[in-house]
Amino acid sequence: MLRLVSFLSSILILLVGGGCASNPRPLAQEAAEKRIPGLAEESDSSEIITDYSEMWVVDFGDPRLERLIATTLEENPDAEAAAAQLRAAVATSRIVGADRLPQISAQATGARARTVNQVTYPGIGESVVSQTSSRYELGLNLSWEVDLWGRIADARQAAIFDQEASAAQYAATRLALSTSVARAWFQATALTLQQKIARKQLEVSEKSLRATEARVNRGLLGSLELSLARSQVESSRATLQSRIREKRNAYRLVQALSGAFPDGEFTPSEDLPILQTPPPSSLPAEILARRPDLIAASLQISAADSRVSEAEKSLIPSISLSGSYGTASNELSDLLDSNFTVWNLAGNLLQPIFQGGRLRAEVERREAVLAAAIADFESTLLTAFREVEDTLDSDAYLRTAAGQAQQAAVLAQEAASVGFDRYERGLIELLDVLELQNRAFEAYNIAVDLRLAALLNRIDLYAALGGGFEPAVEPIPTLSQK
Repeated sequence: MLRLVSFLSSILILLVGGGCASNPRPLAQEAAEKRIPGLAEESDSSEIITDYSEMWVVDFGDPRLERLIATTLEENPDAEAAAAQLRAAVATSRIVGADRLPQISAQATGARARTVNQVTYPGIGESVVSQTSSRYELGLNLSWEVDLWGRIADARQAAIFDQEASAAQYAATRLALSTSVARAWFQATALTLQQKIARKQLEVSEKSLRATEARVNRGLLGSLELSLARSQVESSRATLQSRIREKRNAYRLVQALSGAFPDGEFTPSEDLPILQTPPPSSLPAEILARRPDLIAASLQISAADSRVSEAEKSLIPSISLSGSYGTASNELSDLLDSNFTVWNLAGNLLQPIFQGGRLRAEVERREAVLAAAIADFESTLLTAFREVEDTLDSDAYLRTAAGQAQQAAVLAQEAASVGFDRYERGLIELLDVLELQNRAFEAYNIAVDLRLAALLNRIDLYAALGGGFEPAVEPIPTLSQK
């Protein structure tokens, strides 16, 4: 616990330093201090890590797994959807940012009209007089809301925070896909090993059956021992079929995650890698600060806070300008003549007075959204804290237990071999042999399970840290800092 607290001490400054660069209220930092007192200590860093990679997979030393993850990140539909959402967020920030600038449009109009008037002439009577006229205009129209109070700037800042949060969520999706593929890969490899164990168990059971049949034929054993040996063979066959089914399901999961289902070829590794390197005794704060879901949650707080400010500023007057410049004439040929230049410029001051409480209700709604974002961040932070602590605590135990289980399996196999030799010489009973054999194969299965558990826990640790044990070489500033 103390090791984790030591490198978490400056995380919140790293998380909110960039996200709140233009925000006077470091709400994410306050929320973290509320949940974990003493966490948000001072730090000189004002940047957050946004350089997410899949380099952690290199630690397993399996090039085929690395290639499979690279393929998954290109072909998986979830990765494609997350990338599309990021592109949409980028476009949205550009749309909102356009409101800060004057809107200019070109306009060309032409009209021709005929009017009819009824005229009464003294001594003559009534007469109908018609008149035909033309009107042509060419010019530019301009409209601009002067962002005197910063309302539009708040909206733009919120959109930028949303874009950065979407980028973090995209990274979170990639990390989740990468770790899911790695988990499925090692599970498929473990089931392949356990299928081999089940096949070997069947071979040993059949060998025991043949030895039992030979002793029955010599009158040394009876039908009871023969039935036991045959039962052991059938049980081993059932176990083998179960392993084959589980392995095929695991293969299909890998193919589905990589976007290659159902036609993709898949060949797992021949063995599970052994974790030789333990986690560092101390981890820099930047490691957990790059965790994408934490970054996304803190940026969503900043976006919601900016939108509260935007709604509050909708209650005060807004100032806008409009104007036009161009030429106008009754003759089309005069439109390019500067003597026919016309223009107008107007200013507008708008103060909302009564809208049925809509504007104040919008402020309250956005404040509620902000409160929800803060609560979500607190929940994400506590989850991250627990996940890192759990996986760090389990890492050493599982690596040690896996080694001990492997040694136990070797010893159990030696005992089973000695027992079978004694059985053939009539020194022990069949039940004793079957018990020794079952213990040996169960020990091998336990060893595989523990080796797999150690690998899956290490993958979970990488996911909890947002990547491997090494931080990015250089922190990359977010868009809001540029």
